[in-house]
Amino acid sequence: KSGRARAAVPARKRGPTTRLDASTRRMAARALSSGSALLEYVVPPGGLVAFAVTRDAFHVLRRADATEACLTSMLQRLALQIARADQSVAGVPLPADPALASNLQALADVLLADVLDDLPGVERLVVVPHGILHQVPFHALPLGDGVLLDRYEVVYAPSADVYRLCGAG
Repeated sequence: KSGRARAAVPARKRGPTTRLDASTRRMAARALSSGSALLEYVVPPGGLVAFAVTRDAFHVLRRADATEACLTSMLQRLALQIARADQSVAGVPLPADPALASNLQALADVLLADVLDDLPGVERLVVVPHGILHQVPFHALPLGDGVLLDRYEVVYAPSADVYRLCGAG
């Protein structure tokens, strides 16, 4: 698990890794219903940072190996693989592309692997992606023998503040 570290982020530190500051965390946690978790992802220059907030806990996962360039490359490949999967020859669909499944699994490994370990009892995920991560089909990422949507209700929000203001729990 090299390149992965768990750490607390000072609430007032400047920069993109503190998008979810202390007051926003508290308000988001209050807006979450029992069994829900908010997952906010940002990609600052130092690599991916994932914030996981529940009513009772706050976790930070850093992935230095998941840079914006790395994620962009993965997402470009994914877009090409999905476009190819949508094609057919004379009305006959093309066979499943194993590279598509492999790329989705690689994204799941980067974005979900360690985050979900810290969320026992959660049934609903509120995903807040930023930047290039808006292109990720989180609900379709592999998880166990299925996909994320098989195990969790997946909800998308543009920000933790918007989610809180909408009063969705």
